[in-house]
Amino acid sequence: MQVYDYYTPAGSTASDVYINDRAKSEGATTWPFVDQRYNWTADGTHKFFGWLHTDVNMNPDQTADAFFESTLALTTGTQKLQIPSKILKQDTPQFDFMYSDIYVRDLNTDPDYVTAVPLEFSHLFTAFSVAAQNMSRENEITVQSVSIEGLNTTNTATIDFSGGATSVTYGAGSNDNAAVADYTFNPQMLLGTNLYDVSSKTDASQSREYFLTWPMTAEKAQTVAVTIVYTLNDEATPITKTINLSDNAWEAGKKNNINLVFKDKEIMLICTVMDWFVYDEVIDFSD
Repeated sequence: MQVYDYYTPAGSTASDVYINDRAKSEGATTWPFVDQRYNWTADGTHKFFGWLHTDVNMNPDQTADAFFESTLALTTGTQKLQIPSKILKQDTPQFDFMYSDIYVRDLNTDPDYVTAVPLEFSHLFTAFSVAAQNMSRENEITVQSVSIEGLNTTNTATIDFSGGATSVTYGAGSNDNAAVADYTFNPQMLLGTNLYDVSSKTDASQSREYFLTWPMTAEKAQTVAVTIVYTLNDEATPITKTINLSDNAWEAGKKNNINLVFKDKEIMLICTVMDWFVYDEVIDFSD
């Protein structure tokens, strides 16, 4: 990850960049810097922040510069990071770009030269998945295709580290080609009573495949629609239905589950929003 440290000497209001370096995980709880070690100053205030530079979970390793096709560089005077225009489509590499909060260590009031600097990261993008199930008692449903259209496929962002907390401003957003569906899945899938991930033909109750996309305001989300092409029982002629999503905002750092539920006389569109990571709660009744 790319890390910055702005240092303000004791008795001064002027700050300057003390650290501009990358830290790299070595499998431990702390991340050492790549280029050199940095010593704590005797006093003064250090302000830390950063962002994800390289995702080693991708093969080959994906960098932010390669993903955005532009060298990301902090404007050191304003402490702002400009995220250039980027199109996110079905075939776009899934680079989960993250940025940190701000951590300040005041050595004048708390001379801590030992403990590690904690940085908490947030997701720039939102994510979605599509699944379907057949709850009809009368009909067999075979899904031929599911398409998503109207997303914010193109946008920009500004990440502002100048204050006491990180803030993000997104651009207006647009769709790069409204005449073509943004995502199209062709599962050729006979639905059962479980939810099935239409992008990978797996039981979505066990595994869902997610795709990154730009966040959307509630107003922008009104343009999103799901088109389903399916056959009913032994009929050869496919049926096409288009359902508009609700006008709920698609927030950064959230996963949007789009569930298509076939019933006897209707198709229900159920959208649920989840945290990026879900942690199980264990309730102990033994006492």
